[in-house]
Amino acid sequence: MTALPPALVAAISARIRDPGRRHDPLGGTPGGVVTDPEELIAMFGRLSPEAEGPFRGVVAQMAAWGQKMPPMHVTNYPDGTFGASSEDADALPLAAPASEADIATLERKIGRKLPADLRALYAIADGGWGPGTAYTQGRGSGFQSLEAVGNVLDDLRRRGPGYTGEHPWPAHLLPIADTTGPVSYNLDTGEIVAFNDYYFDDGQTVEEAFTVLHPSLAAWLEEWVAS
Repeated sequence: MTALPPALVAAISARIRDPGRRHDPLGGTPGGVVTDPEELIAMFGRLSPEAEGPFRGVVAQMAAWGQKMPPMHVTNYPDGTFGASSEDADALPLAAPASEADIATLERKIGRKLPADLRALYAIADGGWGPGTAYTQGRGSGFQSLEAVGNVLDDLRRRGPGYTGEHPWPAHLLPIADTTGPVSYNLDTGEIVAFNDYYFDDGQTVEEAFTVLHPSLAAWLEEWVAS
């Protein structure tokens, strides 16, 4: 696989300099900052009565530990739901490029060199930007950091794709993002492959749960930049 086209790298770099465009667009609008746990509990209750209890339990446990709920940044979505996070996604710093040491650590784990396009991806920034819902602490959603890639890979190797250990995780799939399950880079072909974590509910076999999302990393990124 060849490195990412320079024009694509430039377009990505320009987009992710804007914190508001760094992550997947979810169609949400800022809903303000909530500091009172009771106000947030009431919001959860309006959304779903059964959601109020678990959150009230979390608040009670925090109080027992002498902790206070941090200010929660609320995002409202068109379907009437909302999200609340202690982090302001628009204020998160962009990660630095991955270091050669980080790359070497992952290469030892997978037993091969990272392809040129994947190296170019992590030369832009080490996770916390781009498509998907995977989360890098302190950076936000998007691609996993290389450290997180290694940790997720370890977990998938232990439990397999179905959480039961019945099937091994394919050695050629490197999980770099997440949607409704790991989204991986195929180290043999360069394709982007998704795994459906809900395959059993959807009546699929484990083999059917793997689907090719994009023919290449560049194709995926070009679609994301244009979104």
